[in-house]
Amino acid sequence: MTLVDDTPRRIGDLQPVGPLAFGTWRFTNTDLGHRRDHVTAALDHGLNLFDTADVYGLDWNGSGFGSIESALGEVLARDPGLRERIVLATKVGIRPPAP
Repeated sequence: MTLVDDTPRRIGDLQPVGPLAFGTWRFTNTDLGHRRDHVTAALDHGLNLFDTADVYGLDWNGSGFGSIESALGEVLARDPGLRERIVLATKVGIRPPAP
């Protein structure tokens, strides 16, 4: 029994993506090496759609806004070849303090 159809999908003119995305909210309180390991492991397992948002990492008191996007940016700056392998999705418009 297959729970998820793993057929690649197209989003516009972008490279095909799988049915699941890697959520970068997992990068909260992790070091650069740990984050890079997560990115490469996701890619090695066929996850090439990466999800991020400006509120990931936010402590809801106003600090941390955009911190996870910056954390992913550090990984990609360290290993620029990774960026060519991923499709990056982000969200905007969530206004703290309302979750």
